Amino acid sequence: MDWTLRSLIKCHGYWTALFCCTIVVWWTWFTLDPERSIGFVKAHNIRYFGIPALIFGMLWTMACVALVVAIYKESLFLLCPFSTMFLIEFGALLCRDIYLVASHHNMDETYLFNLSAPGRLYLSCILYVVPNIAFSLLALKHIFQDEKKIAGQDSDYFIS
Repeated sequence: MDWTLRSLIKCHGYWTALFCCTIVVWWTWFTLDPERSIGFVKAHNIRYFGIPALIFGMLWTMACVALVVAIYKESLFLLCPFSTMFLIEFGALLCRDIYLVASHHNMDETYLFNLSAPGRLYLSCILYVVPNIAFSLLALKHIFQDEKKIAGQDSDYFIS
């Protein structure tokens, strides 16, 4: 693969990790303050306040650090924590929204199915962010696998 393209993909991976870590630290700080997160304290938003927010914040921070180290060391194994946290978070968001729709809550409370609020950018952000991160992780995986095959260090631990 061309050196310039490899550098751009790795730079995009670094940017994703640093931006995600910044957002996670800010969001965790925001949700742990009871005065700021007063509107989020509902049963279906349990992930967004209290101890679950702190646990997810710490896990996301560790996953972002693992992604930076993975890109620096070009390690396939260290890509797994970030992709796992990404899938867990997206799955939790999907389950939350399906629960809200199934229990006849207002559609404005959902993130994935909210088509009625033009001022909110939930759906457009999700339609951009989810494929962007997924394809970035796949591109990084492809780069790291190509480098391992060139060096003759192909591993049997990962199935393509």
